[in-house]
Amino acid sequence: MSSKMRQFRLLIAFSLSFAVKTSALAQNQRGYLQAFNYLQKNHKGKQLVTVDTLIQANFSSFYKELSKDWKQRPSTTIKILDSLDYSSKEYFKAVVTLVRLNVTGTKPEYLIYFSSIKKHLLVAEIITRKAGYSLAYNEQTYFNHGERYLFVLDRHLRIKSIYKKVIQYN
Repeated sequence: MSSKMRQFRLLIAFSLSFAVKTSALAQNQRGYLQAFNYLQKNHKGKQLVTVDTLIQANFSSFYKELSKDWKQRPSTTIKILDSLDYSSKEYFKAVVTLVRLNVTGTKPEYLIYFSSIKKHLLVAEIITRKAGYSLAYNEQTYFNHGERYLFVLDRHLRIKSIYKKVIQYN
């Protein structure tokens, strides 16, 4: 095979890879934007801003709700939720940049931390912003309180159902 033919095949493979990643990015943006818009709509009059770091999702705190949704025994649901990889950061920075376009004000009252989307599940936590601290999740959650939302998304990453828990951090 000639050198030009190899280069051409490499270019095609790169282009296809980029197209797949771009499509996944667009889909993930839809999920994040729908979740952000829901949170913004349900917290009218409050200054909300997203933080550009993914948190380790706590899907398992919603195991009872998901067991009913999935029509499974709670023990099975817990195993599924525990098996999820919570640390993926793919596509998030572009999504945060897009979401921040909707935010006004420089001193937000509340911070939104998102998880990555796994098995059509997305966790968002709204935390009262602690002045004088960095935006790091571990600093903002230290002896603080907030709300944890679980967004269950359909295959098109549209919101199918939403669950909420009030949380207290120590």
